Amino acid sequence: MLMLASGFTENSGCAGKSARDLSWSARMTSPPTNRAPMAGGVLLALGIIVGVIGGSLLGQPSIGFLVGVAVGLVAVGAVWLIDRRR
Repeated sequence: MLMLASGFTENSGCAGKSARDLSWSARMTSPPTNRAPMAGGVLLALGIIVGVIGGSLLGQPSIGFLVGVAVGLVAVGAVWLIDRRR
C-alpha cells in the first residue's frame, strides 16, 4: 500500500480521513438551506443620500451626511439582528 503526501493511501476511500474532513464532506453533501440572507446595504446608502439632501436643504450637508450614516447604520444593525434570529 502506497502512502501519499496527504496522509491517505491509494485505496483508502474514507478510511484515514480526519474527523474534520468527514464533517466537511457531510456538510457538503447535506441539502442546502433555502434561507437567503437579508441585505441591508441599501438602507445605509438611502440614509446617506436622504441625509445629504435634507442637510443641504437646511444648509448643513456635512451634518446631514453624518446623520444619514448614523440612521443607516442603525437600520443595517436592525436588519442584521432580525436576519440573525431567522
